[in-house]
Amino acid sequence: MARPLKEQVERELADRFLRRSLMRLGWEEQQLVAKTMRFLERKLLPHLQRLLQAELTKLEEKLGRGAQSLESVRLETMLERVNDLVDGSYKDLATITLDSATAIVAREANATHAILRKVFPVDIQLRQPNTAVLKQLMKERPMSGRLLKDHFDQLSGATKRAIDTQVRLGASLGESVPKIKARIVREIGGTVDGPVAKQVRRQAEAIARTAPHHAAAQARIEVAKANPKVVRAWRWDATLDAKTCPWCASRDGREYPHDRGTSPPPLHNQCRCHPAFVVNGEILRAAGFKDLDTSKLRRPSENGPVKYGTRFEEWLGTQPKGWVDSWMGKERAELWRKGAPLDSLVDPRKLNFKPLAEARRVAARRGA
Repeated sequence: MARPLKEQVERELADRFLRRSLMRLGWEEQQLVAKTMRFLERKLLPHLQRLLQAELTKLEEKLGRGAQSLESVRLETMLERVNDLVDGSYKDLATITLDSATAIVAREANATHAILRKVFPVDIQLRQPNTAVLKQLMKERPMSGRLLKDHFDQLSGATKRAIDTQVRLGASLGESVPKIKARIVREIGGTVDGPVAKQVRRQAEAIARTAPHHAAAQARIEVAKANPKVVRAWRWDATLDAKTCPWCASRDGREYPHDRGTSPPPLHNQCRCHPAFVVNGEILRAAGFKDLDTSKLRRPSENGPVKYGTRFEEWLGTQPKGWVDSWMGKERAELWRKGAPLDSLVDPRKLNFKPLAEARRVAARRGA
């Protein structure tokens, strides 16, 4: 059966964007992660260790070498200095990330424009997005629900709370200064073994891995918005496998007009979704292009290519019962099989499935 040529154009655009995400953006991601890890290893963590050790040594000298406890010593001054170092360091890291992401926005806008010009078969003048707007995107567009600055503010707050907890815990337990120093080394670390250092690395890495893809998605949307006669909307494109979160799975295949204001993916840290272009088929028909047989077009999934246009929920219906039960939970999967739509079982605030009790009430209202 003949299908619109627009599907072939959209599939080609999606394939090219996906290849660019895997190759160029994969490289950008690795570079930013490397910059982030170097900053943590060479500046934040070792400086933090040295400052804490030095401040504790001052307190030890003030109390006398024979002091057994810091219980009566006010620690606020020491912790204020530590907090200043943490805040300043994360501010510097936020600047590094912002500068890298802003450069990616400019490159991806140019690349998206070039890809669209090459793939779209009609000779039409394509516009570039406003340069001033592109420069502000990473400052003004939320990434995973927060501005980039706020991600680092949150990480700074978590780091300060962890340090405060360990220092005060040692003091309240009546530990000697040498013991608190040992606690700092063990729990906070400037080493790979410190739990706090591990948490800092993990969260900072997640930001670094997500930022390049967020920058690219924002750039693509701006190119699309600059050319509404060619790209009339964007479509949520999720990955068809078990690693996709329930919220992203429920969005897969949905189309969003430019004036709706919906934030494109990535939706959360290390999200693999991306916005795909929905082209204007009227321009193709007006230019004299005829419908082609695009029945062989495919999109990838974890168990092999499937028909182009297959949404996650449709693909879910072709998976083995045990696979679906494992991904959704056995009872929730049964509610879905009885007719409760996937999106009705998902909590958008948590990007995860609703608790079973709530899912049962939703299904009952829908007669599932």
